[in-house]
Amino acid sequence: MKPAILVTLSMGLFAAGCRQSTPASPPSVAVVAEESQAHGTQIVSESDLGLPFYPGSEPKGSSSKVMETPKDRTVYCDRVTKDSMQKVADFYKSKLIGGHGGSTSPSTMLFEGRLKAGATVSILIARASQTETEFSVTVHTLKEGGGSSDQSS
Repeated sequence: MKPAILVTLSMGLFAAGCRQSTPASPPSVAVVAEESQAHGTQIVSESDLGLPFYPGSEPKGSSSKVMETPKDRTVYCDRVTKDSMQKVADFYKSKLIGGHGGSTSPSTMLFEGRLKAGATVSILIARASQTETEFSVTVHTLKEGGGSSDQSS
């Protein structure tokens, strides 16, 4: 489902389920990105991500997005390349501090690390076919006063 539909549906279910004399407000979520008129998808830039795109990769599908709340910002993008999983992994590992993880199966890799600015980065890489590697990059940044972004503590 598209984020706008999910937010609308969630708000409708919230309103229908709450029969209080003073209605509670659902958490506000602002989706911040340029929208493509063709699919209603969001275009995520390298600047949004805080990382360069893997050289020669192309956007995959329509699930890339930038999401913001008052406490944090999450940028997610799906891309595809003709290169191997290991080349993609090596490229992104060289950009991260404290990168760790590796192969989870013969056709997938998962690793995490941090950017110099402190944002946490998760990268999932999968061999989609004999000729294509798909990967998802997620960058999570806590805003000032938002607490620690380390989910594993």
